[in-house]
Amino acid sequence: MFGSIKHLNLIGKLLVLIGVYLIIEFASIYLSSTLIHLFYPDVNLFTLVGDLANMQSVNEVSPNEIAALKLYQALTSLGRFLFVSLVFVYLLGERNGNYLLLNRTPKLNQVIIIPLIMLSSALVIGGIQEWNAHLHLPKSLADIEAVFRDLEDRAQLQTDMFLQVDTVGGLLTNIIIICVIAAVGEELLFRGVIQQTLLHATKRPHLAIWVSACLFSIIHLQFFGFFPRLLLGAVMGYLLYYSNSIWAPVWAHFLNNFITVLGYYLIQTENLDATAKEPAAWWIGLIALPFVYLLFRYFRLNGTTQSIPDGERLDDGVSNA
Repeated sequence: MFGSIKHLNLIGKLLVLIGVYLIIEFASIYLSSTLIHLFYPDVNLFTLVGDLANMQSVNEVSPNEIAALKLYQALTSLGRFLFVSLVFVYLLGERNGNYLLLNRTPKLNQVIIIPLIMLSSALVIGGIQEWNAHLHLPKSLADIEAVFRDLEDRAQLQTDMFLQVDTVGGLLTNIIIICVIAAVGEELLFRGVIQQTLLHATKRPHLAIWVSACLFSIIHLQFFGFFPRLLLGAVMGYLLYYSNSIWAPVWAHFLNNFITVLGYYLIQTENLDATAKEPAAWWIGLIALPFVYLLFRYFRLNGTTQSIPDGERLDDGVSNA
């Protein structure tokens, strides 16, 4: 099994990745449903998931049902992201530390500058989010748009279910599930596995970054949040590329999710006004855009750009301007 897919072409490797993902996804769902039945015998996972489509308010869900959903989210995230990544790299015959860039750490000045990059990027992405949320399909596709809008409402409802906590224990639980598990797991799969596999096969880093960012956005199944999440994925991709360490995008992803989790908590505890959740206006994004460029330039010039296995720099021929 170790190294059994090493000599497959890119398409073959990606098909294996999809197969591994589906197998582990089903196994994770089965394990989740079994544990939920054990710890919350009054909750039926599959019935609950089906009922979510018809719910209009967070108040329609009991505390045990929310706890069960969080357990489901934690276990399936570990499965579909973390374990899928580790199994796939094993099948490639690679060492996790080398292939996933786990054994490299970003430079201290890069670690310090990442919060500033995320803050300025968030202002730009917020403007894109505002535009994307009000995007309309042609009238001939009105029915499809209605479906997308409904999916968006369901996603927002589930977000509210998870994040509306007013206790320190609830806050810590959300930090573990949404900030730690999601940040590590998603970055390992999308940047560590998909971006790295595309990069090794094509030797084209920008293509690898944007394709993996596109897949990162698609898997969230939110059409009216596609473009801001695409840009967020690209930011993570370039942080990996210019630091040569998976821990740079993991740190950035953690910060991105932590701000959201903490914001919801502060709103619930009435320490922050609810309007703080609203995205930035488009003109604020335009003002922030030069700062994103300058911060990324600093990050790049003070980091170690990734190299392909034979030592050739991946940014050969790319201007430093």
